[in-house]
Amino acid sequence: MKKRIFALVFAITLMALSVFPARALENPAILSDLPVEEQLEYLQGQGIEVPPENVRFVTVLISRFETDPDYPIGVSNPGTYELAARVGDAVNRYYQRGDRPRPEGLAARYTLQDSTVVGSWSEDFLYYNCYAYALGRTDGHYWPGKFSTVPNYSDFNLQDSIYNLACDVKADLKSASLSNRCVSMTTVRPASLSSGQSCICIRRGPKDFHFMKFDSSSWYHKPSVTNPLKYKYAPSVSKNWTNERVVEGVPLAADTYYDSAIYYFVYSKNHGSTTYTWTGNHYHSGSRHYYEYGYKCKNCGEFTSKTWKNEACSGPPCSTPWGLTPSSENL
Repeated sequence: MKKRIFALVFAITLMALSVFPARALENPAILSDLPVEEQLEYLQGQGIEVPPENVRFVTVLISRFETDPDYPIGVSNPGTYELAARVGDAVNRYYQRGDRPRPEGLAARYTLQDSTVVGSWSEDFLYYNCYAYALGRTDGHYWPGKFSTVPNYSDFNLQDSIYNLACDVKADLKSASLSNRCVSMTTVRPASLSSGQSCICIRRGPKDFHFMKFDSSSWYHKPSVTNPLKYKYAPSVSKNWTNERVVEGVPLAADTYYDSAIYYFVYSKNHGSTTYTWTGNHYHSGSRHYYEYGYKCKNCGEFTSKTWKNEACSGPPCSTPWGLTPSSENL
């Protein structure tokens, strides 16, 4: 009987050692006080490989999870969010899920610097991110290309250029899921919108992307799983965005930032007014030259309809298309 009890205790001890590092069991050292290399070594032992570009982000997270085991993660990119959640689990394992006292020195209560909170807290905020919020949806965590070019998150590349991410957003807006016929993409912030138009914008930082939306002369955003916020300023490349946030009524300081160019999208379900003009396409055949003309949306620059016209031509050389303006009556 004693042998069976000893074997059981020995087995439980081995299981504990496989889950918790020897340091957590024997050494009261604070994880965040260790050299960065040792912090990463601990995480690696927990099966967490930290990409070089996320090392600073992860070491900051470690200290945040030390003071609050349930520290709210404030990034929008689903992959980075998953990494942060795994780091949180690893930190809590290091401290044996609260069996050891937490390190002293909780941060002082934070005051929002760049935004004001909109409305009161709802548990629903946990289930959608900034892109979903910008689109007026509350059913998931989205990334650029989700509805068009990058439907599977495993194919999403956060390190892609901000221009390419913006192109993915434009494709999303025009997709069957969102159904916007008129979408313009620009780095120039619109001063106002016409009836029926909406506007969102995207910016990227080293570890995350973020969206804002324009509504009633102000800009709004929702850093990951937090309360929506009203931005105090107009978006500008002269000022970095941050992910300061409010969770369950508690303001939290930023732990990441966004510093890329900003791309704006003005979109609507239908095209606005058009102008009749040459599309740029033309060719010569026999004794005639053919030119393509069409109606071009003044908002997004897309041709809503096109038709070919032809003129007698003795060329080459041929008459220049921009020198001709056929009647549009037969379009």
